[in-house]
Amino acid sequence: MTESFSQFRLLRRRYESRLHLRACSVVGADAQVSGSPRITNQGQIRIGRRFRLSCQPVASQLSTDPGGLIEIGDDVSIGHGTGISARGYIRIGDGSRLGAFVLAMDTDYHVAGDADAIAEVVPLEIGKDVRIGNNVTILKGSIIGDGARVLDGSVVRGAVPAGEIVQGVPARAARPRGGDESADSFGLRVQRVAQTTFRLKQLPSLDQGPNQIGAWDSLGALSFVLALEEEFDVSVSEERTSQIGCLADVARWLASGAAGS
Repeated sequence: MTESFSQFRLLRRRYESRLHLRACSVVGADAQVSGSPRITNQGQIRIGRRFRLSCQPVASQLSTDPGGLIEIGDDVSIGHGTGISARGYIRIGDGSRLGAFVLAMDTDYHVAGDADAIAEVVPLEIGKDVRIGNNVTILKGSIIGDGARVLDGSVVRGAVPAGEIVQGVPARAARPRGGDESADSFGLRVQRVAQTTFRLKQLPSLDQGPNQIGAWDSLGALSFVLALEEEFDVSVSEERTSQIGCLADVARWLASGAAGS
């Protein structure tokens, strides 16, 4: 009797989960939902096998606009109170775990100062085996590499390298401690700033510069300098800015303490 009752409960849970996910385009085997999600699917929502979605005590929400696609891999779990919204494309890789109250969207849904303008849509990708903490916001265009970890309360904008642990607003790797940072460490930090600023899928090499990185236009250069000043707590002079030939130049100036001279 006990075994039969357990099987009945399992079948009922599977049926209820399928019912809750019926608005999705594709749902893999053994999906489980606790509570009642809010799903608005005007595009496509494709979910892999062994999906886990929590909606207790606060419902999670998945939504796509016409033409939008949310693609979720196998063995993905999503905590309660989470919202994922796509006008274009959002992908979550196999084995990733999203905590509670995570917000991920591929558009800002508005343009500041222009109520009639159409907001930009930039694909958002979360790699395989990523761990996203609670109360994390992931902004449009973000690319989080495989195995990365985003700590609680962070805001992700741009690229997070594979295997990196990031935190803060905006999210970034923990800064080295002490005053004996090596030149190689400066170089890696400069590469990471460039990858985030220019939204590159891969970490750029130190010999790359304005001629090799397409997004390195006048506006991109200004954003890069501001990000460098924030990351390294320095002031980069206009003369230095005009002399940047490649990322190695930047790392060399920072390591020598000459960025502002």
